[in-house]
Amino acid sequence: RFILKPPAREYAALPENEHLTMELARRFGLTVPPTTLLELGDGSLAYLIARFDRPPEGGKLRQEDFCQLLLLPPTAKYDGTALDCAQVIRDFSAEPMADLYRLFESFVFAYWVGNGDMHLKNLSLAADRDGRHLLSPTYDQVNTAIYPGLDANLGLPLAPDDRHVDRAAWLRFAERLDIPRRAADRVLGRPAVMLTRAIDLVEQSYLPDRLRPTYGGVLDARAAVLRA
Repeated sequence: RFILKPPAREYAALPENEHLTMELARRFGLTVPPTTLLELGDGSLAYLIARFDRPPEGGKLRQEDFCQLLLLPPTAKYDGTALDCAQVIRDFSAEPMADLYRLFESFVFAYWVGNGDMHLKNLSLAADRDGRHLLSPTYDQVNTAIYPGLDANLGLPLAPDDRHVDRAAWLRFAERLDIPRRAADRVLGRPAVMLTRAIDLVEQSYLPDRLRPTYGGVLDARAAVLRA
């Protein structure tokens, strides 16, 4: 019923990073499973998240990631675009318009927090208890921009012909998803509205002191791009 992620030697404070980023996702308005940090025997912290495909009464709900739904092997998880993800939702979601809006929110959030690793296997459709397939709760949201050498750009471009990530590109993407301009503006402005509280959360988090200014700087810079 849970996934436990211990520290990773090559990436400092990865559990603390994911826990903070997922808490920001919750406050951004995304659906997030319960998460926490656990202290291990050596004093380090591990990240724990409840599985959304395991209901409390037992059993397993069906879940298919977007690699599977696009008939791609796991090794091709970066071989797509956000627009491909939108087509998956149009083809298979029981509530496509609501899920397209949630997809837009998820990509905007990933950009804001510097997540350069949101790929096709980090997005899924999951069955609810009535058997309807809907965009799953968010998972694997991490700020990769704070680690030197990791790509801070989006893991998937917005579209094959639109690889720039500025406000105009986001508005074009929203239009392709049939999201009204006013609704898109609200989502793009949300990071700026949240910024002060978000940076306070970074400062109060378990992230090491040396990483907090970098994390906060990513939030500040990208909120400015989204509201420009």
